[in-house]
Amino acid sequence: MVDSTPITAPSPLTGEAQPDGTLEATIYVQTYNTGTNVQLKAIPDVGYYFVRWKDTITDESEALKDTVTVPLTCNKQVTAVFAPITYKLTVDVLPPAGGKVTIAPTQPVKGYITGTNVTFIAFTNEGFDFTDWTGDVTSKDTVLLITMDKNKDIVANFTEKPVVAVNKFPWKRVLTYTGIAIVIGLALFLIIRWIIIRRGIPKVSEPCPLFLLSQASFYQQIDTDTR
Repeated sequence: MVDSTPITAPSPLTGEAQPDGTLEATIYVQTYNTGTNVQLKAIPDVGYYFVRWKDTITDESEALKDTVTVPLTCNKQVTAVFAPITYKLTVDVLPPAGGKVTIAPTQPVKGYITGTNVTFIAFTNEGFDFTDWTGDVTSKDTVLLITMDKNKDIVANFTEKPVVAVNKFPWKRVLTYTGIAIVIGLALFLIIRWIIIRRGIPKVSEPCPLFLLSQASFYQQIDTDTR
């Protein structure tokens, strides 16, 4: 005699993450006869992957398979665990002294969930110019927007500005030479003054004898004409 006691399996069988995925069974009924083998397949949604089964399926090797067969010998709960697909982002700055890059949002420890939009902004340090982005994305704009759909490497490239020679007036040299000239001139003045003091010179304020004679002759001529 066949035991036809119905065994109830929870329906629908749901996963732990939302949105995560769905379950497909070979028999689409909510109650099964004792001993019925039900095949379950875990189907992740876009952007997610199947992690494992838990609850009823305790065998580790079976729990990691996306398709399993569950014998219904009693009421059972089966849960499929899904997780979002994540990708890692690596950012380099060349040369390191050229500048820095800000990233928003900040990368989580496990990486970005697939489909996440990430914004980069390049800032230059003094003496450098931003050149471009290279790696998995190429652009010459300082602001860059990418979508994480795989692991990506991004490089921000900077170029050192050329040094422009500026002809500056040599103030230091001029001031140095001027100072030397002043010192030399002052020294010469002191030497000449010392010589004058030691030897003496005729007083230039006394009238010259020749001039006096000429003056006397002038007045004598005037007196003759008057007469």
